[in-house]
Amino acid sequence: MADRLEVKPKLWVRRRLKKIGRGKTAILPPGDIDVLVIDVSRTSIYVLECKNLAFARTPFELAAELRALTESTEHSRSLIAKHQRRVVWLKEHLDRVIEWANLDPSKTWLVHSAVVVDEHAVSPKLQDVGEPVFSIEDLREDQDDFGLSVLCTSTYVPYSTGTADHED
Repeated sequence: MADRLEVKPKLWVRRRLKKIGRGKTAILPPGDIDVLVIDVSRTSIYVLECKNLAFARTPFELAAELRALTESTEHSRSLIAKHQRRVVWLKEHLDRVIEWANLDPSKTWLVHSAVVVDEHAVSPKLQDVGEPVFSIEDLREDQDDFGLSVLCTSTYVPYSTGTADHED
């Protein structure tokens, strides 16, 4: 994912980020940030969690894919929970990130996040997983930010008619 994004000169891309800053003043996120992208022209910071998911074809596989994304146990957090924890951490330390990346602190920087998968995942379209989920194939070569500004702000909203189901 990072390799693909780095070809756009306007995007500042860092992969497998284990710390923000240098030396004794460095701060550590709660786990690696897979890909951090900064788009100065849009004053946007993208926190991307990249995962290889097995392509789900059967109802059992779809359920397993959803569990991997969303279900935490007493021993481990779900992929989404871990990712959202890192996003919250980054927002809480945004001033340090801005300083570390040498960004203009007088501007309002927006933090966006998403989960990027290797193949189109059906399960996030069946249930809201709490984060935008898109595949590498969804990136748009014809856009200067590959479409991240749209992909990282679009979330699934379950369909609702607003009325109770009834028989005719």
